[in-house]
Amino acid sequence: IYNIAHTSLEVPPHNDFASYSWPPSVQALHMLKNECDGGESMIVDGFQVLGDLKNDYPEFFKVLTSFLFLLENLMRKMKLMQMNQLLD
Repeated sequence: IYNIAHTSLEVPPHNDFASYSWPPSVQALHMLKNECDGGESMIVDGFQVLGDLKNDYPEFFKVLTSFLFLLENLMRKMKLMQMNQLLD
């Protein structure tokens, strides 16, 4: 499936545009009430999660800010790849 946002599948917590060299700093969400069964979704406060991680597990937080990870996005006609820290 190219984009599960347009299906009745659950959308798990994720980061949009992580594989872009310059991801957008602001993203607006337009949510509609879906009339089909399924499609449960949640929104996570990423800043709160990172704050808790930094306070409770600073060694894991350091991994996210110091190691390079391969971020990929498989699109219909192209593949975007980026090597970067998960956090700047």
